[in-house]
Amino acid sequence: MERPELGLTDNLQVQIELRGLPQTLTLQLPEEADVGEVRLAFDNNLNRGVRSTPGLFVAPELVKDYRVEVRAAAGEWRVVAEAQGNTQRHRVHRFAACRASAVRLVVLATNGGPEARVYEVRIYPPGA
Repeated sequence: MERPELGLTDNLQVQIELRGLPQTLTLQLPEEADVGEVRLAFDNNLNRGVRSTPGLFVAPELVKDYRVEVRAAAGEWRVVAEAQGNTQRHRVHRFAACRASAVRLVVLATNGGPEARVYEVRIYPPGA
C-alpha cells in the first residue's frame, strides 16, 4: 500500500473493527516466507479517563480470547499461538519457524464489548 503524502510505502497501520464474534482477519503475504513471530495491538480504549476507571479495569472492547494461525505450504491452516483471558493491549507471539503464505487472526471473544478492535498485526521472520 502506498501513502505518498507521508513518504511511506510498506508500513500502513489500519484500524479494523470486527463485528459479530467469532471473526477473522486474514493477511495474505506477497509471497511465501518464513514466519516466526506475530505482534498484535488491540484497542483498550486509551481515551477513557484514568481517574474515572476502577483499579484493574479492562476495557470491554479489548480482545480476550483469540488464536493466530498460519497457512502452511500445503495450504492447511495451523494454529501457532492462542490466548485466553487476555487483558493486554500489545501481545507478541514467537513460535517455531514455518513457511507460510498467509497469517490469520481469529477473534473468539472480547472482555464484554459487542465488537473487537484490532489496530495492528505485524509479521516477522524467526529471530527478528
